[in-house]
Amino acid sequence: MEQDVKKEHALQIFRAAVDAVHPSNIIPAVLQLHDERLLAGEEVFQLKQFENIYVAGAGKAAAAMASEVEKILAHLLKEGVIAVRDLFDFTLKYVRPIYAGHPLPDTNSVIAAEEITKLLKKLKKDDLLIFLLSGGASSLMMDVPDECTLEEVNIILQQLLKSGANIHELNTIRKHLSELKGGQLVKKCSGATIISLIISDVPGNDLQAIGSGPTFGDKSTYADAMHVLEKYNLVKNAPYSIITHLKKGIEGNIKETPEPDEPIFEHTRNIIIADNNKALNAAMNEAVELGYESYILTDTLQGLAEESAEEWVKNVLTQKGKNVCLLAGGETTVQVKGTGKGGRNQQFALAAAIALKNSSEITLLAAGTDGSDGPTDAAGAIVDSSTYNDEAEKYLNNNDAYTFFELYGGLIKTGPTHTNVMDLVVTLIRGNV
Repeated sequence: MEQDVKKEHALQIFRAAVDAVHPSNIIPAVLQLHDERLLAGEEVFQLKQFENIYVAGAGKAAAAMASEVEKILAHLLKEGVIAVRDLFDFTLKYVRPIYAGHPLPDTNSVIAAEEITKLLKKLKKDDLLIFLLSGGASSLMMDVPDECTLEEVNIILQQLLKSGANIHELNTIRKHLSELKGGQLVKKCSGATIISLIISDVPGNDLQAIGSGPTFGDKSTYADAMHVLEKYNLVKNAPYSIITHLKKGIEGNIKETPEPDEPIFEHTRNIIIADNNKALNAAMNEAVELGYESYILTDTLQGLAEESAEEWVKNVLTQKGKNVCLLAGGETTVQVKGTGKGGRNQQFALAAAIALKNSSEITLLAAGTDGSDGPTDAAGAIVDSSTYNDEAEKYLNNNDAYTFFELYGGLIKTGPTHTNVMDLVVTLIRGNV
C-alpha cells in the first residue's frame, strides 16, 4: 500500500511539471494583445507597423501553441503552416497543420518544409511572422540537399541515434543538410519581423540546438559535421551523397550557416517561453505540497542512460531514511546494442530498478515530458524494489526495457502531452512521516 502511494505521488509530481509547461499555460503569459499593441515577452510591437501577420512553426508542441496564438490574435492572422507529429483536439482556423515523421523524417516532413518555405516567400518587410518552435522540429520540418535523398539522410540519422549521439551532434549534422535550419529560415523572410516563441528541449537552452535553430544563427561548420561522423566511426558506412555534400561545404562550395551576430537577425526576436527548469520548479512545488522535502539536483542530466541511472542511484542512496523528493532534468542517450524495444527513460528506469532492488523505501520515475520515449507508446517507467527480477539484466542488455515493463508492470502512458522540455526523473524517499 505504501509503495502504491509513492507511485501515485511520483505520477502526480510528473503531471504537475508537464502541466506547467503546456502551451495553454505559457503562451498567454508571454503573448498579449492590448488595443493596438502586441506584447511579446518584454517587447512591445505596434500592430499598425505590420501589413500582415503569418504563423509558421514545427515541433511536438506546435499545434497547441498555434491554438493559443489563434485565440489571442484571432482574425488578425493572414495564414499559417505548422509541422506537427501528433493528432490533437485543438480547432485551428487560420493555421494549417501537416502531420510529419519523428524521430526520423518522412515524406510529409519534406512536404512540410516545402509548404513552410512557400509561406515564407510571401513575406514582405512590413509583415510579421510568429514562429512556433519546440522539440521535434528538426525531424518534422526536413528539407534535403539536392544531391541527397530522404532515405540517405535517414540512414545517417539512424546510425547516429543508434551510436548514442547527443542532440547537439545530431543537429550539427541536420543543420548542414538543410537550407532552413541553423538560422537559414530567416534568410527567406525578406527582412520581415520575426517573433520566435520557443519551448526548449535542450540542456542550457542553447538556441543553436533547439529544433536545429531555424531562427537563430549557427556557429558550427561543415567540418564540425564531418567530425561528428568521424567520432562515431560512420564516415566509411555513411551514404556517399552525404559525405560528398559535407566535403563540398568544407571546401567552400556551399555557404556556411549564418552566425548569430549577422545583420539578417536584426529583426528577429527569439523568446524561450518554457524549459526543463520551469517544469522542475513546478515538480518541486508539487512535491512540497505532498509533504516532501524537495530538491532539484540537476537540470543537465546526460550521458548513457544506464551509467546515468547507476550514478543517480548512488547519490539517492545517501539520502535513505528521509522524506525527500529528489528531482533531475535533462536527456540521456542510449547506445543500441540489442534488438529490443524501448527508450532512454525506460532504459534509465530499468537500470535504476536493478540498482534499487534492495531499497524498499525508494520509488523512481523517469519519463519524457512529451509523453513519448523512443519508438514506443510509453513516456517512460516507474520502479521500486518490487520491480526487479532475475530477468531484468537480460532485458536491459538487449535494449528491451519496454517489453520488461510491459510484462512486469511499470510503463507510464500519458499519450501526447503537446509540449516537450526533455525528461524528468522523480525520486521519492519515504521515511516515517
